[in-house]
Amino acid sequence: MAQTVGKLSENLAVTAYAMDTGDTSATDIAWVDMRDFESVIMSFVYAHGTAGVTTFLIHANAESDGSGTDAIMATFDVASSAEPDAASDIVHLECTAEQLAGSTTANLRYVSAVVTAGNNDQDGVVIYVRKPKRAFAGLTSDVVAA
Repeated sequence: MAQTVGKLSENLAVTAYAMDTGDTSATDIAWVDMRDFESVIMSFVYAHGTAGVTTFLIHANAESDGSGTDAIMATFDVASSAEPDAASDIVHLECTAEQLAGSTTANLRYVSAVVTAGNNDQDGVVIYVRKPKRAFAGLTSDVVAA
């Protein structure tokens, strides 16, 4: 008898967001709920531009739209690392549910990547991969098209 094994799409929530900053302001990419998740890894993939990324962070917030007080959960230190400034350069950051619960900021539940571009012509993709507390269908879509 064959063993039934869950698909990765039932064990990971994978979402990708296009980033076209248009300016050099810090940009929240997308707030996602961590209530039913153990951890998240966020990756920035540099696609195009004439300057690198000056900031890549994971912010956490008690509000689903990020309107509360932000807490920094992870930081990519551009000063001590190679700056992601060429096509296909990748930076990864991680955050766990334990970090959210252990923060001095109360009721943190939502997280977002925050990217600051070196100038206004930066393009890239930010990928979120969240690990759920338990597997369930529909975590990752088979197709996302506009």
